[in-house]
This record gives sequence, structure tokens and C-alpha cells, in this order.
Amino acid sequence: MKTLYGIVILFLSFLLILSCSSESEIEPGVTENPIQQYQITLADSFGTEIGDSIHMIGSINDFCYSQDGSILILDCAAQVVRDFSSSNGSVTHCNSGEGPGELLYPLSLCALENGHFLVADEMKQEIMEYSAAGDYLGSFYFSGGYVPYSMYPVDAEYIQADLITFDMDCEIPQYVYTICGIRSGDTEISQDYYSLSWDWTSADFYRDIELLEFAGSSSGLLFLVPDVTDYTVKVFSMDGEIISEIEGSMERIRKSEEQIQTEIEEFEEWAQQDQAYMGGYKPSDYEVIISVTGVDSNGYLWIERHVSADSYNFDVWDYSGELIAQALLPKNPEIPELEFHINEYGLLGANVDSDDYPRVYCFEVGID
Repeated sequence: MKTLYGIVILFLSFLLILSCSSESEIEPGVTENPIQQYQITLADSFGTEIGDSIHMIGSINDFCYSQDGSILILDCAAQVVRDFSSSNGSVTHCNSGEGPGELLYPLSLCALENGHFLVADEMKQEIMEYSAAGDYLGSFYFSGGYVPYSMYPVDAEYIQADLITFDMDCEIPQYVYTICGIRSGDTEISQDYYSLSWDWTSADFYRDIELLEFAGSSSGLLFLVPDVTDYTVKVFSMDGEIISEIEGSMERIRKSEEQIQTEIEEFEEWAQQDQAYMGGYKPSDYEVIISVTGVDSNGYLWIERHVSADSYNFDVWDYSGELIAQALLPKNPEIPELEFHINEYGLLGANVDSDDYPRVYCFEVGID
């Protein structure tokens, strides 16, 4: 059994090497001001290791820090929300079922500033609200259809999220994908930040949604990347106005024809389970070069740059487009590939691949 102590030692060894060579490995910033170097260190982890059934996680479909410092994990396979803290261990919230507050097909979660948390369930067609203790408090928003894949709270009553709707009033029915603001108790979205639409027969729907990422913040700003194959971020005010744009320094990377054909074949195999798919899928001609990680307690946007097979690389921006800091975390060969989420309470990484043992890692961020 791998021990957490061994993992920590390996990470610290990598970081010691990094501290001697970070000046040459980290790309220069795009501003004239000195760019701070953030140091990322592993603090804790939670989940299953080989032979360990005590902390079994069926799947990690979404995860975040909550207001009290505990970690919330949406486990769709087990139909529960796992609540983990280093002091109290792990407890589970919610049950599977059709009753009020029970889960059928949960897709996403987020933690509110008052300690409550939300779970969006597609079969229930609603966003459900729970207390910090896991008690069901009622419906935050009833969509009557699709529910968000991602949710970011502004305060206890307002979130920024994405929604898919189906517009039947057009000459040709349309799928509409909207990045929007949702207020508790409302029957319609409160704010439309950005929308895409497609004819219902178009296979571009699948590709375009995969390429778009966003993150909301507690200040009400929304950061949107229309295409993760290009380093451009649009910054929206809470009322939907574009107030600035962030431009990174990475070049787009074109895929080979063989790679594109492989992606088409893999998608076609997956799409056999989707009765709405009518054929014609074509992936992007370019590689994914960035991912949106989230917004930290300073209101800074974290963007992960996919530039190395040996490390995780982050740019940290303020909303005006100034590069504030950069961070580099060497990859540990004993830890599977991680997906990162940051909010005002901290940085988390998780192994979300269902073929491995799901596990969440807690990181501390400091100035090097």
C-alpha cells in the first residue's frame, strides 16, 4: 500500500529541485512587472488506494472545497455526496431515490458562502439545496429539463452556471447552450452571459461545448474561454458586459490527420449510446492547450497550460489581464493524471479516471 508520507516526500523532493531551476523552466510573463512564482505543495489526500475499501469512492464527478474547509465530492456511481475533512474523516450526504432531495442522476455540485451546498440532478431536472449537515432544504432552481454541468456561487442566492435548452420556436429546432446567472427561487435565468446555438441535427454541438470552459467568482465576475485550443479569455461583469480580455502567449497546435481520424472513431463508438446523435462529428483541428482551473480568494483566475508531460503549469491573472503569478508542479509518476479545481477556499486536484482508484489531493499555495 502506498503511504501518504511517501507521496509527500516525493513531491517535496521534486519541489526542492524545482526551486533551483524554476527561472529557466517558467516562461517569461507578458507584463513588465516581475512575475511572482507560487509554490504548490501537497498537504493531504483522500480516497482509495490498492487494497483499501474503507475510503472507497465510486466516481469523482465534481469536487470542491466548502466554506468550513472540508472537501465535497459528488460520487455519481454511489449516488452520494462525500464530505471529507482532515479532523472529522469522511461522512456521506444524500441518498439514491425519487423522493425530495434524493439523487437519481447528479451532474455537478458547488458550495455556498453560508455553508450550504447545491447538487444539480438531471433526472430531477433541478438544482437542490442542502445544509452543511446534508439536510435537504428545497429546490434552488427547477429547470424543467437539462441542469448545469458546472456551477459557481456568487453568494448564497445567486450562481453562475451553464444550461442546455431546446428552442422549438425556430423554423428548424435549435439546441441552445448558455452561460448564465441563476437566482434562487426564480423560474427563468437571471442573466445571459454567452450563448451558442445549433440546428438540432448538427454534430457541431458536441465539439463546441467540449471546447468552451468558464469560471465564476464571488465578486460576480465571469471568466469565459470560448475555445480551449486558443489562449483567449473574455471577462464579463455580473450584469453581462465584457469588461476586459486576457491574452496568453501560447500558439495553437494543429493535430495530425491520423489523430483527427482516431478521435472521430472514438466518438462514434461512444455516440452509439446517444439516440440524439445523427452522425457527422468532426473534432477541432487543434490541440487543447489550456484548462480553466477556477478563481482564488484574491479574485485571480487560474489557467492551466498544457505544455509539458512532466509538470502541471499554471498562469494566475487578475481580471484586467495582468499576469500576476505562475506556478509549476512536477508530476509524480505514482499519481495518475489530475484535474484541478480552485476556489476561494483552496486548490484541489483529483484523479477522475474511472479506470484508476479515484482520489482527491489537497494542495497549499504559497509565494516562492
